[in-house]
Amino acid sequence: MTRVTLDTNTTHRLLEFMQPVEVCDEQGRVVGRFIPRADLNDWEPVSGGVSEDELDRREQETDSLTTSEVLAHLKGLECSESDGSVPQ
Repeated sequence: MTRVTLDTNTTHRLLEFMQPVEVCDEQGRVVGRFIPRADLNDWEPVSGGVSEDELDRREQETDSLTTSEVLAHLKGLECSESDGSVPQ
């Protein structure tokens, strides 16, 4: 990737933005986009909300369905005009 070095004023202006910015020339033509680098120091890790015990329980679970069985079940849930279950 080609690197372009910005002057101090342009750098400071771009660092003010938190969202992507269109960069235009003096005639208003878009010459590119600037996407600010995310500062991950402001982010907190997201927990899945599932305990280790629950993960272990799920791993030991033996009851499961094949893809074909799931698809057949979903097909059975489809609405049709003939049974009167068409959503309004």
